[in-house]
Amino acid sequence: MVKISMPAANSTRTVASIRREKLREQFWPGSASEIWDRKKENGFSTIPRTLGLIMTLIEELPVILISSLEISCKLVRVREPFQ
Repeated sequence: MVKISMPAANSTRTVASIRREKLREQFWPGSASEIWDRKKENGFSTIPRTLGLIMTLIEELPVILISSLEISCKLVRVREPFQ
């Protein structure tokens, strides 16, 4: 079993990050020097996990709008027959 110590009050490390580091060290000893940290390195950034879904929705938005417009026009035509 891996012992987990609580971080100091002024530390930004969470219990989950400490657990992750200990597990990583257990499975891949000495790998800490090869881990990329976005807070220490320049040139890269993290993105939200939902960004891909948001981009897909934006891409599909015109199709959704056209479809809903067609449906609403058909509903109006059914309610008000040709005169």
